[in-house]
Amino acid sequence: MIYSPFDIAIIILIIALLAFLCALPAILSKKHTKAETYGLVSNAIMDIYSSLALIDLSQNLVIPINPGEIDEQVFKGQRTIVPSKERVLAARLAAKPFRESLAQFISMDTIRERIGGLSNISYEYVDNDGKWTRLHFIVAEKDSNGVAQQIIWATEPIDEDKKRQEQFKALAETDSLTHTLNRSGGENVISELLLDGKKGMLLVIDADHFKYVNETYGHDKGDEVIITLANVLKDTFRETDVLFRLGGDAFVVFVAGVDSEDLGYIAINRLFNNVDIVSFEGINDWKIRLSIGAVLFGENDKDAFSVLYHTADKAMNESKKHEGNYITFANS
Repeated sequence: MIYSPFDIAIIILIIALLAFLCALPAILSKKHTKAETYGLVSNAIMDIYSSLALIDLSQNLVIPINPGEIDEQVFKGQRTIVPSKERVLAARLAAKPFRESLAQFISMDTIRERIGGLSNISYEYVDNDGKWTRLHFIVAEKDSNGVAQQIIWATEPIDEDKKRQEQFKALAETDSLTHTLNRSGGENVISELLLDGKKGMLLVIDADHFKYVNETYGHDKGDEVIITLANVLKDTFRETDVLFRLGGDAFVVFVAGVDSEDLGYIAINRLFNNVDIVSFEGINDWKIRLSIGAVLFGENDKDAFSVLYHTADKAMNESKKHEGNYITFANS
């Protein structure tokens, strides 16, 4: 049979149509898969951010993406960010200590300058429910000069992350043997108190002849002595004081509010009385006796922790020249 050119064209068209129909399910499936992928990504983003909004910086226009909290609690249906209302918005979002700095962060007047060439900036604050939140400004569009024109406002709950960070920090700053602060943790806490202008007394405390215990009775018994001394120090001083293990049998205590030797002696005599009643099973020829160096500092003193520590440490070495519980006060 001889086919005309018209017949051949019809046959080719039919074959092409059949091929398209055969491929159609795969094409639809591919498009469906892509849509599902976009949906999964979108849902994942919504799970991370409790609220999302697009902000057009040229008009301060607010376009909610994920309304909910941001629309109900923050903008309350308002579709523009009014420059004079940043403090009002901050008050709806943050606890009082964070409101002023948050108001500065959300200011649209300076946002382009603060973002600069970055892709995003963020600020962490405690909300009115006492939970930590991170606010992101993410650049969505720039002009030809690289200046941000549209940004995404995204709030992210980070309270659980903060709690984990605090737990890790506590572990990193805790002495594993005595469960007091370690040197790094103690120095950080006391340094912050000094920066805040707190007055008090810094003590460097060392157990006399501790080496004898380790050499005669073993390191396990030595550890028992260190743990016991730490517990005596915890019982003697207040929760508002700062105690940390310096290393070995040496400890440092910041005694808050003590600004005279008379008050210092009251606290130290209490400590001496507490160690006097301590005894250890199997050790009959040694008791805890402490050599202590002390330095007083007032609200106006500007000495760093390292200066105060070395002064108290030097005074402690003077106390080592005396047998029995002894304290030496030094001038800062």
